[in-house]
Amino acid sequence: MLTGLIILFFWVCLSGLIYIIIRNKKDALSFPQILFFFACKIIAGEVYGYIFKRFYHGDDTWALNNDSILQYKRLLQSPLQFIKDVFSDTPVPENDEFHHFASYLETLEYAIVTKTMAIFNLISQGNYYINVVFFNFLGFFGVYFFYKLLAAQLDKQHLHLAAIVLFLFPPTLFWLSGIRTEGLLLLFTGILLYLFNRWMKEKKIIDALVCLACFGMAVILRNGFAVLLVPPLIAWWVVHAYKTRTSTTFLVTYAICIFAAVAGSFLLPANLNVFSVIALRQHEFMGLQGNTRFALTPLTANPLSFIKVLPESLLNTFIRPFMWEAKGLLQWFSSIENIVVLMLLIASFINIKRSENGLRNVSLAWVLLVTGLCNYIVIGCIVPFPGAIVRYKIIPELFLVGACLIAFLPDNYSRKD
Repeated sequence: MLTGLIILFFWVCLSGLIYIIIRNKKDALSFPQILFFFACKIIAGEVYGYIFKRFYHGDDTWALNNDSILQYKRLLQSPLQFIKDVFSDTPVPENDEFHHFASYLETLEYAIVTKTMAIFNLISQGNYYINVVFFNFLGFFGVYFFYKLLAAQLDKQHLHLAAIVLFLFPPTLFWLSGIRTEGLLLLFTGILLYLFNRWMKEKKIIDALVCLACFGMAVILRNGFAVLLVPPLIAWWVVHAYKTRTSTTFLVTYAICIFAAVAGSFLLPANLNVFSVIALRQHEFMGLQGNTRFALTPLTANPLSFIKVLPESLLNTFIRPFMWEAKGLLQWFSSIENIVVLMLLIASFINIKRSENGLRNVSLAWVLLVTGLCNYIVIGCIVPFPGAIVRYKIIPELFLVGACLIAFLPDNYSRKD
């Protein structure tokens, strides 16, 4: 009962703080909207935590919370060392009872999430359900900046619909409201895309510096996701700077990237060979244990092996699990989610075909579309576990939904940048 009252108190207070921060911004949400959307994220996060505690033995989300308590104790005992750890070669000290990771970036990712939550613990005292409120306070701004980015592309009469879809689309609401790395990743990605768009127009140095900082955080939290953001951002900048045709620019940019990757597979050492790095990552996943595993052909550094795996990748990320092979509530949920996303993409494609110009001149739609599709393909090539796939692809899925909004709503998809 006391926990519930505390959650209600912080829901109202933090909603008010969000309103104060964004109230003077163009296309800002109203206070009732903030209250409602923030409440939905909190409820989804609480349900997320309960499900994984009750049916999945806590999983990583409760492990993050538990380990944040150790970081909280470290914060109280040695605040300076708590900060210095992040800049050392051991962000998660070995003498602490943390999980061990294969790479420095993964360790740094874990440290950033748990240290952020350690600050929450000054108030929550390690209570998972109260930490959900604070975690979603940060996550709220990730969705908000994404909404602001799309708001400039959509007509005013569609803004309410866009806000509802982006904040309440059930899969993204559920998976991005629990205590996971993806919540912070969306925060930095949303800021990055929003400020990158503003930097191209206004050329403010502060926007460029914040973009670089956010990209650096994205590299730490999901380096593969960050790398896949680079080609669309380059193409976006070229279109804006040189007024080139959007569709042609994106296609040429990706053709150059693919050519460079293939050439690099023959000329570069393994640690710089994109195909070798992806194949190694897949083999690491293949060596893990899981209750459910999709069929996935082992990759090699040869680019042809990726072409062979491509159908399996698309099947595993876009379609599976099939309704008849789904096991448990979350897999049923994932199966329905895949059907809905495919229907949205097909409906958007049909709507685009009816337009004279289609998406040829809408750079943002192309950024979201190609980033989402490329992430789906890479995730499908690497990860054989449906539970991990649905979590890793959730931000790319939000990108695809955003692209569908631009493409499907009338008078938006034919607009020039």
